[in-house]
Amino acid sequence: MPDFALAMAVHTHPSGATVLTVTGELDYHTAPRLSRMVEGLPLAAAVPLVLDVGGLSFCDSIGVSALISGYQRATAAAAPFAVAGAGRDLAQILQITGIDRIFGLYESVDQAIAACG
Repeated sequence: MPDFALAMAVHTHPSGATVLTVTGELDYHTAPRLSRMVEGLPLAAAVPLVLDVGGLSFCDSIGVSALISGYQRATAAAAPFAVAGAGRDLAQILQITGIDRIFGLYESVDQAIAACG
């Protein structure tokens, strides 16, 4: 099944942080693509990785697992990790499960980067 429901783009923020923007649906079918994308990023110690999920319209438990995998990959590289732009539903899931205590949730990419620095 093609995963047209997920789009990703990587850019370097003026601060030097790596920002991965994820839009669409993050679910059983598309989460492996996010995991592969994060695995392929050239992460560096002390250079933040921010996942901008403001464009997600849906995220299931497998999608949440992909976010955790991103955190683990960043941690292994000693790179600060944060999630920006989580909608109300996703933020609530991350808070209920306690995942928000593992990595920061911020309203914007700029806030996430400021918190990582």
